[in-house]
Amino acid sequence: MANDSAITTSLAVDAALEQDADFAFDSNDRQYIDSQVRGCQQHLVDCLISSKLASWYSLDTSSAAVVAGDTVCLSSALAGTVTKSTAAKLLNAGIVIGVVLRAASAGARVLVATFGSIVPASITELATSAAGYVRVNASTSRPERVTKISSSDYLLGTVDTFGNLFISPSLTNFVSGANTWSEGDIIPDPVTTTDATVTTFYSATLATSGIVHLCGKISCKKANASVYGAWSVEAFIENNAGTLTQRAAAPVTEIADSSSIPGVTVDVSGTTYRVRVQGIADTLVWSGRLYAHVA
Repeated sequence: MANDSAITTSLAVDAALEQDADFAFDSNDRQYIDSQVRGCQQHLVDCLISSKLASWYSLDTSSAAVVAGDTVCLSSALAGTVTKSTAAKLLNAGIVIGVVLRAASAGARVLVATFGSIVPASITELATSAAGYVRVNASTSRPERVTKISSSDYLLGTVDTFGNLFISPSLTNFVSGANTWSEGDIIPDPVTTTDATVTTFYSATLATSGIVHLCGKISCKKANASVYGAWSVEAFIENNAGTLTQRAAAPVTEIADSSSIPGVTVDVSGTTYRVRVQGIADTLVWSGRLYAHVA
Protein backbone atom coordinates (compact mmCIF):
# COMPACT_ATOMS: atom_id res chain seq x y z
CA MET A 1 0.00 0.00 0.00
CA ALA A 2 1.35 3.46 -0.90
CA ASN A 3 2.11 5.66 2.06
CA ASP A 4 0.54 8.87 0.70
CA SER A 5 -3.16 9.44 1.27
CA ALA A 6 -5.24 10.63 -1.70
CA ILE A 7 -6.32 13.61 0.43
CA THR A 8 -2.75 14.93 0.12
CA THR A 9 -2.12 14.13 -3.54
CA SER A 10 -5.40 14.46 -5.42
CA LEU A 11 -7.88 15.91 -2.89
CA ALA A 12 -9.82 12.66 -3.10
CA VAL A 13 -11.24 10.10 -0.69
CA ASP A 14 -9.05 7.06 -0.10
CA ALA A 15 -10.22 3.68 -1.28
CA ALA A 16 -11.70 1.46 1.40
CA LEU A 17 -9.29 -0.87 3.15
CA GLU A 18 -9.85 -4.45 2.09
CA GLN A 19 -8.89 -7.04 4.69
CA ASP A 20 -8.63 -10.71 3.89
CA ALA A 21 -7.71 -13.58 6.15
CA ASP A 22 -4.02 -12.86 5.67
CA PHE A 23 -4.18 -9.12 6.47
CA ALA A 24 -1.62 -7.92 8.98
CA PHE A 25 -1.28 -4.33 10.14
CA ASP A 26 2.31 -3.15 9.52
CA SER A 27 4.44 0.00 9.48
CA ASN A 28 3.25 0.96 5.99
CA ASP A 29 -0.34 0.96 7.21
CA ARG A 30 0.65 3.13 10.17
CA GLN A 31 2.40 5.59 7.87
CA TYR A 32 -0.67 5.65 5.62
CA ILE A 33 -2.91 6.55 8.58
CA ASP A 34 -0.40 9.24 9.54
CA SER A 35 -0.61 10.65 5.99
CA GLN A 36 -4.39 10.72 6.22
CA VAL A 37 -4.40 12.49 9.58
CA ARG A 38 -1.73 15.01 8.64
CA GLY A 39 -3.38 15.67 5.27
CA CYS A 40 -6.69 16.49 6.94
CA GLN A 41 -4.91 18.66 9.51
CA GLN A 42 -3.12 20.58 6.76
CA HIS A 43 -6.35 21.29 4.92
CA LEU A 44 -7.98 22.48 8.14
CA VAL A 45 -5.11 24.89 8.79
CA ASP A 46 -4.92 26.11 5.17
CA CYS A 47 -8.64 26.44 4.51
CA LEU A 48 -10.67 26.78 7.70
CA ILE A 49 -9.21 27.50 11.14
CA SER A 50 -6.46 30.09 10.52
CA SER A 51 -8.44 33.23 9.56
CA LYS A 52 -8.89 32.01 5.97
CA LEU A 53 -11.84 30.33 4.31
CA ALA A 54 -10.21 28.82 1.25
CA SER A 55 -10.77 26.10 -1.28
CA TRP A 56 -8.97 24.39 -4.12
CA TYR A 57 -10.25 25.25 -7.61
CA SER A 58 -9.21 24.16 -11.09
CA LEU A 59 -7.45 26.97 -12.95
CA ASP A 60 -8.86 26.95 -16.46
CA THR A 61 -6.51 25.82 -19.22
CA SER A 62 -7.10 29.15 -21.02
CA SER A 63 -6.10 31.21 -17.97
CA ALA A 64 -2.80 32.97 -17.51
CA ALA A 65 -0.69 31.60 -14.66
CA VAL A 66 -1.36 33.15 -11.26
CA VAL A 67 0.78 34.04 -8.26
CA ALA A 68 -0.12 34.69 -4.64
CA GLY A 69 -2.15 37.88 -4.38
CA ASP A 70 -3.79 37.66 -7.81
CA THR A 71 -7.58 37.48 -7.99
CA VAL A 72 -9.69 34.93 -9.85
CA CYS A 73 -13.25 34.74 -11.11
CA LEU A 74 -15.35 32.07 -12.83
CA SER A 75 -13.88 31.27 -16.24
CA SER A 76 -17.24 31.07 -18.09
CA ALA A 77 -15.44 28.54 -20.28
CA LEU A 78 -15.45 25.16 -18.57
CA ALA A 79 -17.93 24.53 -15.77
CA GLY A 80 -16.35 24.73 -12.34
CA THR A 81 -13.05 26.32 -13.37
CA VAL A 82 -11.68 29.71 -12.46
CA THR A 83 -9.46 32.14 -14.35
CA LYS A 84 -7.18 35.05 -13.61
CA SER A 85 -9.34 38.17 -13.36
CA THR A 86 -9.35 40.45 -16.40
CA ALA A 87 -11.85 43.07 -17.49
CA ALA A 88 -13.39 40.69 -20.03
CA LYS A 89 -13.51 37.72 -17.66
CA LEU A 90 -14.99 39.78 -14.84
CA LEU A 91 -17.67 41.09 -17.19
CA ASN A 92 -18.69 37.51 -17.99
CA ALA A 93 -18.41 36.26 -14.40
CA GLY A 94 -20.09 39.23 -12.73
CA ILE A 95 -18.18 38.88 -9.47
CA VAL A 96 -14.70 38.05 -8.18
CA ILE A 97 -14.27 34.79 -6.25
CA GLY A 98 -11.24 35.59 -4.13
CA VAL A 99 -7.47 35.90 -3.78
CA VAL A 100 -4.90 33.32 -4.82
CA LEU A 101 -2.78 32.02 -1.93
CA ARG A 102 -0.25 29.96 -3.91
CA ALA A 103 1.12 30.23 -7.43
CA ALA A 104 -0.43 27.92 -10.02
CA SER A 105 -0.25 27.26 -13.75
CA ALA A 106 -3.14 26.89 -16.18
CA GLY A 107 -4.82 23.51 -15.82
CA ALA A 108 -3.56 22.99 -12.26
CA ARG A 109 -5.32 23.27 -8.92
CA VAL A 110 -5.16 26.66 -7.25
CA LEU A 111 -5.79 27.53 -3.59
CA VAL A 112 -8.08 30.56 -3.29
CA ALA A 113 -9.13 32.54 -0.20
CA THR A 114 -12.83 33.35 -0.47
CA PHE A 115 -15.57 35.31 1.33
CA GLY A 116 -14.86 35.82 5.02
CA SER A 117 -11.09 35.39 4.77
CA ILE A 118 -8.48 37.77 6.17
CA VAL A 119 -5.53 37.96 3.78
CA PRO A 120 -2.37 39.72 5.02
CA ALA A 121 -0.51 42.46 3.20
CA SER A 122 2.38 40.04 2.64
CA ILE A 123 0.14 38.37 0.04
CA THR A 124 -2.00 41.22 -1.30
CA GLU A 125 0.77 43.85 -1.23
CA LEU A 126 -1.73 46.42 0.03
CA ALA A 127 0.27 49.18 1.70
CA THR A 128 -0.14 50.53 5.21
CA SER A 129 -2.58 53.41 4.88
CA ALA A 130 -6.05 54.53 5.87
CA ALA A 131 -8.74 51.88 6.09
CA GLY A 132 -10.92 51.70 3.01
CA TYR A 133 -12.43 49.65 0.23
CA VAL A 134 -10.65 47.21 -2.06
CA ARG A 135 -11.59 46.58 -5.67
CA VAL A 136 -10.08 44.39 -8.37
CA ASN A 137 -7.67 46.21 -10.66
CA ALA A 138 -8.80 44.64 -13.92
CA SER A 139 -5.51 45.53 -15.61
CA THR A 140 -3.26 43.80 -13.07
CA SER A 141 -5.72 41.31 -11.51
CA ARG A 142 -4.52 42.53 -8.11
CA PRO A 143 -6.41 43.98 -5.12
CA GLU A 144 -6.45 47.79 -5.19
CA ARG A 145 -7.26 50.12 -2.27
CA VAL A 146 -9.76 52.92 -3.05
CA THR A 147 -11.54 55.54 -0.98
CA LYS A 148 -14.88 54.88 -2.63
CA ILE A 149 -16.52 52.29 -4.84
CA SER A 150 -18.14 53.23 -8.13
CA SER A 151 -20.77 51.31 -10.06
CA SER A 152 -18.14 50.11 -12.55
CA ASP A 153 -15.90 48.55 -9.87
CA TYR A 154 -15.72 44.92 -8.79
CA LEU A 155 -15.68 45.13 -5.02
CA LEU A 156 -13.33 42.64 -3.36
CA GLY A 157 -13.70 43.72 0.28
CA THR A 158 -12.25 46.11 2.83
CA VAL A 159 -8.74 46.80 4.12
CA ASP A 160 -7.53 47.97 7.54
CA THR A 161 -4.73 50.42 8.30
CA PHE A 162 -2.15 47.61 8.26
CA GLY A 163 -3.07 46.35 4.79
CA ASN A 164 -5.03 43.28 5.92
CA LEU A 165 -7.77 42.47 3.42
CA PHE A 166 -11.16 41.17 4.52
CA ILE A 167 -12.72 39.48 1.51
CA SER A 168 -16.34 40.44 0.97
CA PRO A 169 -17.08 40.56 -2.78
CA SER A 170 -20.12 42.32 -4.16
CA LEU A 171 -21.98 41.95 -7.42
CA THR A 172 -21.49 45.41 -8.92
CA ASN A 173 -21.69 44.46 -12.60
CA PHE A 174 -24.07 41.91 -14.07
CA VAL A 175 -24.69 41.04 -17.69
CA SER A 176 -27.98 39.44 -18.68
CA GLY A 177 -28.85 38.87 -22.34
CA ALA A 178 -28.52 42.11 -24.28
CA ASN A 179 -29.00 44.33 -21.23
CA THR A 180 -26.12 45.48 -19.05
CA TRP A 181 -27.08 46.34 -15.50
CA SER A 182 -24.59 48.20 -13.34
CA GLU A 183 -25.23 49.01 -9.72
CA GLY A 184 -23.36 49.71 -6.56
CA ASP A 185 -22.75 51.77 -3.46
CA ILE A 186 -21.14 55.16 -3.89
CA ILE A 187 -19.48 56.95 -0.99
CA PRO A 188 -18.25 60.32 -2.27
CA ASP A 189 -15.45 62.12 -0.50
CA PRO A 190 -16.76 64.64 2.07
CA VAL A 191 -17.26 68.17 0.75
CA THR A 192 -16.75 71.36 2.78
CA THR A 193 -18.68 74.57 2.07
CA THR A 194 -18.16 77.97 3.69
CA ASP A 195 -20.82 80.01 1.87
CA ALA A 196 -23.79 79.62 -0.46
CA THR A 197 -21.74 78.59 -3.49
CA VAL A 198 -23.29 75.54 -5.18
CA THR A 199 -20.78 72.67 -5.03
CA THR A 200 -20.84 69.31 -6.79
CA PHE A 201 -21.01 66.43 -4.30
CA TYR A 202 -21.12 63.62 -6.88
CA SER A 203 -21.28 63.36 -10.67
CA ALA A 204 -21.20 60.64 -13.31
CA THR A 205 -21.77 60.32 -17.03
CA LEU A 206 -24.71 58.39 -18.47
CA ALA A 207 -24.38 56.61 -21.81
CA THR A 208 -26.79 57.28 -24.65
CA SER A 209 -30.04 55.33 -24.21
CA GLY A 210 -29.10 54.70 -20.58
CA ILE A 211 -31.12 55.27 -17.45
CA VAL A 212 -30.08 55.62 -13.83
CA HIS A 213 -32.09 55.29 -10.63
CA LEU A 214 -30.09 57.20 -8.02
CA CYS A 215 -30.93 56.94 -4.32
CA GLY A 216 -29.18 58.00 -1.17
CA LYS A 217 -28.87 60.11 1.94
CA ILE A 218 -26.77 63.25 2.41
CA SER A 219 -26.22 65.30 5.55
CA CYS A 220 -24.15 68.27 6.63
CA LYS A 221 -23.08 69.70 9.94
CA LYS A 222 -20.93 72.29 11.60
CA ALA A 223 -18.08 70.87 13.67
CA ASN A 224 -19.95 71.36 16.96
CA ALA A 225 -23.26 70.20 15.40
CA SER A 226 -24.97 73.51 16.16
CA VAL A 227 -25.85 73.71 12.47
CA TYR A 228 -27.02 70.63 10.60
CA GLY A 229 -29.18 69.32 7.81
CA ALA A 230 -30.21 66.04 6.21
CA TRP A 231 -31.77 65.14 2.86
CA SER A 232 -32.81 61.97 1.04
CA VAL A 233 -32.33 61.56 -2.71
CA GLU A 234 -34.34 59.51 -5.18
CA ALA A 235 -33.85 60.63 -8.76
CA PHE A 236 -34.41 59.03 -12.14
CA ILE A 237 -32.45 60.26 -15.15
CA GLU A 238 -32.63 59.15 -18.78
CA ASN A 239 -30.32 59.78 -21.73
CA ASN A 240 -32.43 60.05 -24.87
CA ALA A 241 -30.25 60.51 -27.95
CA GLY A 242 -27.59 62.32 -25.91
CA THR A 243 -29.98 64.54 -23.94
CA LEU A 244 -30.28 63.92 -20.20
CA THR A 245 -33.57 64.54 -18.42
CA GLN A 246 -34.35 64.18 -14.72
CA ARG A 247 -37.77 62.51 -14.51
CA ALA A 248 -38.45 62.14 -10.77
CA ALA A 249 -41.17 64.50 -9.54
CA ALA A 250 -39.39 65.17 -6.23
CA PRO A 251 -35.75 63.99 -6.46
CA VAL A 252 -34.78 65.48 -3.07
CA THR A 253 -36.66 65.43 0.24
CA GLU A 254 -35.59 67.49 3.25
CA ILE A 255 -35.36 65.45 6.45
CA ALA A 256 -33.99 68.06 8.85
CA ASP A 257 -32.63 71.62 8.61
CA SER A 258 -31.52 73.73 11.55
CA SER A 259 -30.66 76.94 9.72
CA SER A 260 -32.52 77.33 6.41
CA ILE A 261 -29.74 75.63 4.49
CA PRO A 262 -30.50 75.56 0.74
CA GLY A 263 -29.44 71.91 0.77
CA VAL A 264 -29.24 69.30 -2.00
CA THR A 265 -30.24 69.36 -5.67
CA VAL A 266 -30.00 66.89 -8.56
CA ASP A 267 -29.38 68.29 -12.04
CA VAL A 268 -27.84 67.43 -15.41
CA SER A 269 -25.11 69.04 -17.49
CA GLY A 270 -24.47 67.65 -20.95
CA THR A 271 -24.23 63.87 -20.49
CA THR A 272 -23.38 64.18 -16.80
CA TYR A 273 -25.82 63.92 -13.93
CA ARG A 274 -24.89 65.66 -10.68
CA VAL A 275 -25.78 65.76 -7.01
CA ARG A 276 -24.99 69.27 -5.75
CA VAL A 277 -24.99 70.89 -2.33
CA GLN A 278 -25.38 74.49 -1.21
CA GLY A 279 -24.54 75.75 2.25
CA ILE A 280 -24.66 79.03 4.14
CA ALA A 281 -22.12 81.49 5.51
CA ASP A 282 -20.67 78.91 7.86
CA THR A 283 -18.28 75.97 7.60
CA LEU A 284 -20.28 72.84 6.89
CA VAL A 285 -19.02 69.36 6.06
CA TRP A 286 -21.23 67.33 3.73
CA SER A 287 -21.15 63.54 3.66
CA GLY A 288 -23.42 60.75 2.55
CA ARG A 289 -23.98 57.52 0.70
CA LEU A 290 -25.57 57.02 -2.69
CA TYR A 291 -26.72 53.97 -4.60
CA ALA A 292 -26.91 53.91 -8.38
CA HIS A 293 -28.75 51.41 -10.55
CA VAL A 294 -27.80 51.98 -14.17
CA ALA A 295 -29.33 50.23 -17.16
